[in-house]
Amino acid sequence: LREIELRIYYAPEAAMKKARPALVPPAVLTLPPPNVTAVLEDLRRNAVERALGAFEEAARVVDTHGRGHPKAGSAMGGFLADLGPLDLTLGGLADDGRCCCVEATLSRGDEETPALFAFERGDSGLFRELRIYTD
Repeated sequence: LREIELRIYYAPEAAMKKARPALVPPAVLTLPPPNVTAVLEDLRRNAVERALGAFEEAARVVDTHGRGHPKAGSAMGGFLADLGPLDLTLGGLADDGRCCCVEATLSRGDEETPALFAFERGDSGLFRELRIYTD
């Protein structure tokens, strides 16, 4: 048995939004698996085509509002490109073998935003879905 801290990254539209403080990386950071790290690095550099190679053909990215952006066509690539280069500071990590969740802080100029990246693995070894949660 162990105790974990949990942050919820969903709020109904009607809820009043209160800014959360930026995450503080833990003293001992557990690194994500290599395939997750590679995608995060590609997003840091805005290397969208390279990041897309880690996803199955039927994969999709789900944004903060719950909208899916499928890899088929160019919706997923367009969504990832619109994120631009990301300045990420990794925080906590949870991985059960099927899904890997990485908590991070996104920095844009002086603004910092908590974020969660949830990578769902497919049977092929590539990712089936990426859910991105931010304030």
